[in-house]
Amino acid sequence: MSLSKKLKWKKALNEFKFVTEELKLTKDIIRSAGAEFQEFYEKYLESKALDLHKLNQENKKRINAQERADSQEQAPAPRENSSCTDLVVYKQIYSKEETEQAEAESALTQDDIELHEAFSRLFKKIALELHPDKINVYDYDFMERQDRGRDFKQANSALSDKQYFTLIEIAGRYEISIPRNYSQQSRWMKREIKKIKHQISQQKQTYNYIFSEAETDEERTSIIQDFTEQMFGRRL
Repeated sequence: MSLSKKLKWKKALNEFKFVTEELKLTKDIIRSAGAEFQEFYEKYLESKALDLHKLNQENKKRINAQERADSQEQAPAPRENSSCTDLVVYKQIYSKEETEQAEAESALTQDDIELHEAFSRLFKKIALELHPDKINVYDYDFMERQDRGRDFKQANSALSDKQYFTLIEIAGRYEISIPRNYSQQSRWMKREIKKIKHQISQQKQTYNYIFSEAETDEERTSIIQDFTEQMFGRRL
């Protein structure tokens, strides 16, 4: 196996690790910003002497009426509006064609099948080391057995979810050799990196995320006004 292939694999592995962590942190930011967004949103409506419950009821009627009208003409188009701010898109940056392309690229290939088989074999090696039934109670203390049992469960979930990076990490902790199909792994990681970057971009276009980046009340107010225009069809 040439060192150049292993070097490319290592680079892809590092980037895959980075974008995976970025996606996780982005979702954490969105969740943590939700309460702050909602509080600012409700105070804004209160300052305008507007009742949120009444607005939501009026909006529901408007949407139902629009859907009935659409159903009489053609199949209704998907709506972006939602009462959950972390799911509402602030700016639509992907076309339908781009989304369909991303979905098509996620289709299972022969490469994916062979890769999964290789990591299934790696999981079996891990199981021989970490499965509770394989651990000799005289070789490890209670905490070590707990750690190994936890890592086994994580490895099992990782294989099911095709989180091969996790399997590589666990194998490294216990000095278990990993599959050497570096080129195949690199191709898979590059595809996954592209999909994860797509997810990150979509997450960063939600109102909660945009709101988390606002530095002044003027910026926050402008975001709220954009939100009300999208939600209720008018800028409040």
